[in-house]
Amino acid sequence: MEAEVSFTSFITALMLTSVPGSAVILYLKVRRSHFSKTDVTLLLTAFGVLAARLLLPVEVLTVTHSVFVTRIYPDFCKCLQTPVIGELSLSACFIILSLAGSVILTTRRIRLYVQTARIVRRGKVSGYYPAAGKDLPIIESALVTEPFLIGLLHPAIILPAELHGNREDIILHEANHYLHHDLLCKSCFELLCMIFWWNPLIWLLRRETANMLELRNDFHTTAGFTMEEKLRYAQTLLAEAKKLTRAKEKRPALAGIGLDSSGSFLSTRIHSILEEPQKNRTMLPVLILIGAVLLSFGVIIEPSSPPMGAGYYSCHPEKSFIIEDNGVYEIYLDGVFFSDYDYIFSDFSELKIYQKGEYHDKKIIFNLIRRIHLSHTAPCQYLCSPL
Repeated sequence: MEAEVSFTSFITALMLTSVPGSAVILYLKVRRSHFSKTDVTLLLTAFGVLAARLLLPVEVLTVTHSVFVTRIYPDFCKCLQTPVIGELSLSACFIILSLAGSVILTTRRIRLYVQTARIVRRGKVSGYYPAAGKDLPIIESALVTEPFLIGLLHPAIILPAELHGNREDIILHEANHYLHHDLLCKSCFELLCMIFWWNPLIWLLRRETANMLELRNDFHTTAGFTMEEKLRYAQTLLAEAKKLTRAKEKRPALAGIGLDSSGSFLSTRIHSILEEPQKNRTMLPVLILIGAVLLSFGVIIEPSSPPMGAGYYSCHPEKSFIIEDNGVYEIYLDGVFFSDYDYIFSDFSELKIYQKGEYHDKKIIFNLIRRIHLSHTAPCQYLCSPL
């Protein structure tokens, strides 16, 4: 199976994730009640699928089906290829700006992380917590305002000097983050934000993913708890949230580093812990989203601006070629045999020529078995038929 990344495959990935992604964000915005464990698992899976689609804007040559758009989209693509600064097109300028923004944002995040790690690891080690065969150091620091887990390679639980909630519950909460690789998951979405910093949907997905990770961790932490212990855990969340709200006004640089959820989501977390719903109301919409995104790997949206009148054949220049066989030229348009000639007409002069016997070339084989798109609505390049 051969795959390639192109301008149209990148645009396709953006478009086919924006619609379902925005839909699920809107759904979560409207439905702020409480969630079941199944709801949380499905939502985290959906967010992971959306992230994978954005990081893999590929066109699978043997699977992808081209959808040709003749209105607005061709003009949009043409506009992106228009030179704006010397020979640099608008799309090239956007890529340069995007890369520059990614470098600046990544540098700032890494610097903040390194500074924070140096500060908090100078704190007092008050003990160790055994988790999955590893002893997690518990470090108390007067310079932080909330408990959090830090370190992918050398993890540690960081606690503020003053805790307003139950210490054992807080340590168990942070240890469960380590056991279920939540820090790695959050880091992946941080990376996604560094790459697509200009896309507001990514930041919304990052926020909702952090919320769902916290809620999933609440379920793991309170598994086996009695109702009295769940109430104690809920009081711990409230106490730490109140302290954090005040602390953020004093230390905005160090507050909020870790796997904390938004304050508006706190009531949802508490309701979900104390009264887990029986019905999985999120299942159907999220399954539809996951299915739609997975199916989008088999679709690529391509621009098409067919000329007026007849006598023209449309083809994609990268998927069309000529095979020479003892002085006979076989013409293939979009991987489909068109005709053969004794010489090459000027209309076909820009097509790549292969010698007979080069069928081992994977590109040719894959193009030959692609779906036929030989019509007046096919993409990109138009050739006048010599016939």
